[in-house]
Amino acid sequence: QFHAAGSLAFRDLLFHTKDLPEKIAIAQAQLNFNPANVKLSDLSMKLGNSDLQANGTLDNLLAYLMKDQTLKGSLSLQSRFFDLDPWMAGESSGFSAVALPDKIEFNLNSAFQEVKYSGLRLHNVRGAMLLKDRTLHLRDVSMNMLNGAMVMNGRYSTPTDKPVNLFFDLKVNALSIGQTFQNFVTVQKFAPIAQSMQGSFSSRFQIATDVDSSLMPIFDSLNSQG
Repeated sequence: QFHAAGSLAFRDLLFHTKDLPEKIAIAQAQLNFNPANVKLSDLSMKLGNSDLQANGTLDNLLAYLMKDQTLKGSLSLQSRFFDLDPWMAGESSGFSAVALPDKIEFNLNSAFQEVKYSGLRLHNVRGAMLLKDRTLHLRDVSMNMLNGAMVMNGRYSTPTDKPVNLFFDLKVNALSIGQTFQNFVTVQKFAPIAQSMQGSFSSRFQIATDVDSSLMPIFDSLNSQG
């Protein structure tokens, strides 16, 4: 017996605080509310030199808040250029396992023409992520980089009362050996011979394992091939 509806529109909104590395400028955005869902339309924004466009929905919001039912949503992102470096500055090099929520199903689709990250230029970055049943799925996340191409699939699962579980499938096609050496410290440390090599390499690698709180493999659970 509860009814709520309305809309909220933004235009030429500029937002910046000392806690954000970049100014956020929203050229336009439209939010529409009704008892069934919340709909985001025509979001166009700039984050420093990066651009972002988005559309999406949230379904079952009132039932999620009031009756502990499942919240469902989807978001589509597009960008011509996105610089990740300002947002990653100061991030710790350590990792820790994060528990994923239940009763949330969220699907994200993205298409980025160019992404800059830690000196790398990634092109045609596309793919999908699905959060469901305390598991995050990566689906056909693809990109062009280092004169070659890469496709990733995988999942990160945090079941109740069980160890966190990872599955990762990586396909690499014709990456430049020289550029890989220049851009990855791990290659410089573990394969210094690559500095003297020319050509390209391809690879297929899979790993499935339980992990501890710092995301290190629990070795008696590890299976891999490649």
